[in-house]
Amino acid sequence: MLRSLFFLTALLAGLPTGALSADDARPFPSATIDAQHKDASVTAGPITAILSTEPRKGDGYTEMIPILRLFADNRLALTNEGVSAGDWVQGVAEIAAMDPANDIPEVVFSSYSGGAHCCTQVTVATKLKDGTWKAVDMGEWDGGGDYLEDANGDGLAEFVTVDQRFLYAFDCYACSAAPLTIQTVRGGEIVDVTRDPSFQPKLRKWAKALEGWRQSNGEFQPGFYAGWIAAKSLVGEGPEAWAAMMKAYDPAKDDGVETCRDTGLFGECNASQRVTVPFPKALKAFLDANGYTF
Repeated sequence: MLRSLFFLTALLAGLPTGALSADDARPFPSATIDAQHKDASVTAGPITAILSTEPRKGDGYTEMIPILRLFADNRLALTNEGVSAGDWVQGVAEIAAMDPANDIPEVVFSSYSGGAHCCTQVTVATKLKDGTWKAVDMGEWDGGGDYLEDANGDGLAEFVTVDQRFLYAFDCYACSAAPLTIQTVRGGEIVDVTRDPSFQPKLRKWAKALEGWRQSNGEFQPGFYAGWIAAKSLVGEGPEAWAAMMKAYDPAKDDGVETCRDTGLFGECNASQRVTVPFPKALKAFLDANGYTF
């Protein structure tokens, strides 16, 4: 299982299995603070991002908070606090153009709160039409924070990660494959661009790579099929992937999936409303509800 999780992370980083390293250089101008570096800065054109740490006293404890101060044309444009991991701190600032309507690049600020599968908080500082700056909250993401890349080669950066709704959905975390999701920031808002035709090569490469992720022990893997079928649906090959799943599926070995009777989906509902349905039925409802239709 741990091998499966490592493979998925390595695929997302665009690295061959076995080559993933915390020291790999980032593709955009960046600054990092950690246990050895309490402050750092990076400058690109008119933008300077300065990272520092500040203590915050709580009830009997002190935690270290990463702070981003963004300067544009030598003027303080924005201050943003990251999340703490207790008495140690980790933060990264990256300067990258994301919004094609802007005449100045964005600053991506990532900080890690600690935990096995959680969480990296990500914000994007972007200039608005009125000249003010806004910190766009991208949410808390699984993994170490290396999400930024130019995924279609147009000179603009996007956030590329996996759809976390698939992790734990039908199997354990390390047993679950997931499709890619690609997001950007435009006009101060988050925009999902996954289905933009320019990203098809990226999505096709991911769908193909997932096939190498599958374990070869001969057992039916619901977590793999859920993510793989979703990934294939993004490149117009959902029906073929579904047929492959149904060929491998054995109803006699299916313990079923518990869902809510009224929605056919996972979620909170009264015991009287819970029903166990075959895996294919639960999976199709899940895929349709999350936009992976075919």
